[in-house]
Amino acid sequence: MSIRCNCNFLLWIILLVSANDVMALTKKNPQIISSGFGENENTGCPRLQVIDNMLYAPGPDGIKRHSKGNTASWEPFAMQGMNVIDFRIYDEDIIAVIIPEEYSQIPGTDMRDIARLVKGKVTGSSFVDITPPKMEYIYHGEILTGLSAIAQHPGYRERVMVMGQGGIFQSKDFGETWEKISDYRATYNQHSFLGWHPQHPEIMYLTSESAFFVGIVYRSTDGGMTWESFEPDPYSESSCHYIAFDPDDANHLLISGEYKIYESFDCGESWMTVFEDHNNDNPILGYAYNIIYDPKDTTNSTVYAVGHANGGTARNVVRSTDKGKTWQQCMTYDFDEEFNFIYDAALFDGKIWIYDYKDIVYWDIDGTSGMEPAVFDNIQPTIYYDLTGKRLNSRPASGIVKEKRGESSKKIVL
Repeated sequence: MSIRCNCNFLLWIILLVSANDVMALTKKNPQIISSGFGENENTGCPRLQVIDNMLYAPGPDGIKRHSKGNTASWEPFAMQGMNVIDFRIYDEDIIAVIIPEEYSQIPGTDMRDIARLVKGKVTGSSFVDITPPKMEYIYHGEILTGLSAIAQHPGYRERVMVMGQGGIFQSKDFGETWEKISDYRATYNQHSFLGWHPQHPEIMYLTSESAFFVGIVYRSTDGGMTWESFEPDPYSESSCHYIAFDPDDANHLLISGEYKIYESFDCGESWMTVFEDHNNDNPILGYAYNIIYDPKDTTNSTVYAVGHANGGTARNVVRSTDKGKTWQQCMTYDFDEEFNFIYDAALFDGKIWIYDYKDIVYWDIDGTSGMEPAVFDNIQPTIYYDLTGKRLNSRPASGIVKEKRGESSKKIVL
């Protein structure tokens, strides 16, 4: 597979954030447990998925998965050695958004501009580039894509959508052919939602924001032929992120925003602000990303939202026990570094899993309210780097490497 990009040029146009030598997991909060996944500083905002009672996470070393239970650990699943942002599976085939190998070691950078879409077998090692040609655009002679989201139909699993700088494209044969269905394109918002309504799959949604930073929800009720737009809060600079669908009421939607959560009771025709962080100096949620219904609650009344505070180091989880009417902070923790960006979050095995650039960590919600006690002590993974700073997949048999565990690092001779 040949990617027509000039590495030196992209190094010049992309703002590099140098990799920090500290891997501090938490600060004075033993509630947050490292899952041992490790760092992912070179990314386009990877997404977690729960498939058949297992948690899947794409990253710089391919796709890994985690089973239930406190003794379980991450195991390789597919596409080892490839830097994967997101993926979808249909039968034995897999479609994935990847970062090309020649750029996979650039740390701390949003790599969506140069991402490519590939397809192959789940168990295979060879993949074909299937990026829609009309998704590509030219910038200073370079071919870029801006691939930002991929979605899969809830009923017809061979149908997928992708969004990038060229608009929204749909495939009905799992990536063999593509049809452009919208000119709506990716913005700098990495947490845009793209997908079908699970109870009304003829309805499609995209969340974004305007040039004036006003949150927007795009909706199509005819399979993508026409689209309409709605502004949940037209007088606020609050980008729209994730959409949560009420399992009991298909018309009831919740959307996460910046310091806000919005609610609709008519499938997105009208919106109201149901939660707002009024104290920006000490927010209980901040930038809200994921909204997740708790599957253990048979009444579908318990909902969690995960976010981070802008300008601070706090990551936050809030909970509602009345379908989103009222919210209370139930967990907060700090990283020892200023970079506080969250990629994604998921509820799996009774735990909130949070994926950011330093690790995938989890918090055991334990099915009760309020701040929870520690499950067990933090477990910091050991990560190895060669002397150039390149991360190694495992401990080598010989040589000189840098060994990092938690906040400590040292050079060792093997």
